[in-house]
Amino acid sequence: TVRALKGEYETLDEMMAGLGALRERNPPIIERKREISDGRVVLPEAKVVDLQYPVIGENGIWQSSIEALVTSGPLRDREVRISIRSDRNRTSCFLVPNLWIHSTIAAYNLAPIHDGADKCVFEAIPETFIVVEPLRQVNATAVARSLHCAKPQLDQIRRGKGDVTVQTLKGQLVHALFDRMLEGGITTPNDYEAAYHEALPSFLVPLASVTDRYFDEIAFRADVLRHLEALKDFIDCHPHLLEHTQLELKRYSATIGIQGRIDAIFREGNRLDILELKTGTRLRPEDHAQLFIYRLLLSDLVRRWQRNDGQDVEITTRLLSSIDGSFAPLRVTTDFYQVLDARNKLVAIQYALGRTSAYIAPRYEGFNEKVCGNCPSWTRDHCKDTSDLFGDRPDSRESPELEYFRRFTRLVERERWYADQEVADLLDDSRLEFRVKNFRTIRGARIVSGEEPFTFEFEENTSDLGCGDTVLIHAGRISSSPTYHGLVREVGTKQIRVSIPLKNLAAAVFEAQSWIIDRFPSDGEEESGAGISLLAGEGWLRRQPAGWRRRRGGAKREPDRAKSQ
Repeated sequence: TVRALKGEYETLDEMMAGLGALRERNPPIIERKREISDGRVVLPEAKVVDLQYPVIGENGIWQSSIEALVTSGPLRDREVRISIRSDRNRTSCFLVPNLWIHSTIAAYNLAPIHDGADKCVFEAIPETFIVVEPLRQVNATAVARSLHCAKPQLDQIRRGKGDVTVQTLKGQLVHALFDRMLEGGITTPNDYEAAYHEALPSFLVPLASVTDRYFDEIAFRADVLRHLEALKDFIDCHPHLLEHTQLELKRYSATIGIQGRIDAIFREGNRLDILELKTGTRLRPEDHAQLFIYRLLLSDLVRRWQRNDGQDVEITTRLLSSIDGSFAPLRVTTDFYQVLDARNKLVAIQYALGRTSAYIAPRYEGFNEKVCGNCPSWTRDHCKDTSDLFGDRPDSRESPELEYFRRFTRLVERERWYADQEVADLLDDSRLEFRVKNFRTIRGARIVSGEEPFTFEFEENTSDLGCGDTVLIHAGRISSSPTYHGLVREVGTKQIRVSIPLKNLAAAVFEAQSWIIDRFPSDGEEESGAGISLLAGEGWLRRQPAGWRRRRGGAKREPDRAKSQ
């Protein structure tokens, strides 16, 4: 209302989009029928202006605080102070050193203490949680792998996206063939062979980069076919999986700032069944954590369904092993607050890597035996190598190669940080006009019945989309409404044709309303590890396991699709 009175909105649609975005910014549903407590305050968006790092008092209790300028919601343009005590909310108290001036936060379930003319004061209670840069999306698998320690993910960021092994490639191939099975394209042993030979060529280049002349292709093929036989037995026992299937469903949350790609999801009435395929020899705790995060990702969507339909939505989750076709229900090994804390720290790490003077001291092998002692020996060996290589230890010696690598990493991470802002803009409905003015978006698109699927028409092409571009088709409120990823096949001044790789998707789904077609930003991570060869030397790289070698081509998937053993 204040922004409207000040004339900050250019159109009525922009004002309504802003109000809709604010309405959607509610705490995610962690438990069924959970309601927002009375007397609790939500800050949907605020900019940090001052920080007080944790200080221990005479009573042994740590205290910290955050001062921020609220930029959205009822308290817009008000300064607030959030006081945090370790005995009330330890996680939030020790999150403060990971924040930085002018970072964006969202805070939920704050208890009001004082409402002054100059500043509002709140207290963090046990139910309070803070989201750092909530519109920036962190991969669900990266979060699951960081619950114990963020050091491996820090190393992954600096090495660059694209690490690959024979096992991860086998997992990706099995996933691709499993998708074909759920589409009904593989039913007999002869189909196994045909599908294998059809899918294999796209994996040959990455396979060649991690294998040598002793690689046994016959054994590799036989192993993949064994996985397919086990999966076929599972599907035969659960034939309903072939109906109402959505494969590789991508979800984004503007509430908790996490994105993920769910292998398969089935909806039957008011029941959602999440199926996550694992190709490793055993199911690990992080696999269950990843499945738990996927449930969180669907919470915004479920809340909207419940609000519109008035029906309870039941979510079931299972991990499926392609080794023997067995499956296991979700075993909760973490909680929402641990997941969010790991996610917040990953965002802080990514930001710090792009700064000249890092405000977060890097972890190194042996920094805390309570943490490092829980890791297996091979993990500690890898961690030790990277701690030495990247100069993370306090007594590490500087070198020209190390300084060059750090500068290169800073440039890449700073560029990636700004590139990620495009995804944040995509999740913010109030930025629709901005996206249109920057030629990223077509709005008011309607499906054309009778034309080749999926053809949309519109009054004006306000984008610079071209053939081959990846797009996201949605109706706003991406976190809590259906979205469809597609590939542009044809585009003109009045029409656009998009292919959408979803089974049983009819054009009727898009009828009765208009849609927004956004160009989906690229991740910008391909060159992240280009400087490691200079730092480590090719000899060092050859001595590392195959997973250290960067992929230079071939099939491309997001990190959470590489199900390594």
